[in-house]
Amino acid sequence: MTRKYSAAQRNYMLAKAAYQASERAVNDAMEPHLELLDTEEGIDQYTSLEMVERERQEMREAFSLLRETEEALLDWSYTRIEHLPQYKQVAGQLDELRQAARRRVTVREQLVSLAMSLDPKN
Repeated sequence: MTRKYSAAQRNYMLAKAAYQASERAVNDAMEPHLELLDTEEGIDQYTSLEMVERERQEMREAFSLLRETEEALLDWSYTRIEHLPQYKQVAGQLDELRQAARRRVTVREQLVSLAMSLDPKN
């Protein structure tokens, strides 16, 4: 049986794939020029490479989109959780997790993973 995803989950998966692709593109664009990093003037040349800068800009844009879709995914998951019968018992803990996710990447990653495991139909 094929798993169904919510729009927020699908958007996150697409944004994550786009970010990973742009990250690979940056690495691929940088690799042929790594020998420049052996000297100080080479570092200046390396950082001014237009091709590398263009790839980096695309990666920054993809990362920004990824963060936006993460935020939308977490908002969607919080809404799903708020409709559960047990919500009132854990509401305070959920608020603490939401705050922690804004400060700590590891907490955010865990919450994103949990949000991806939620069934959009329930």
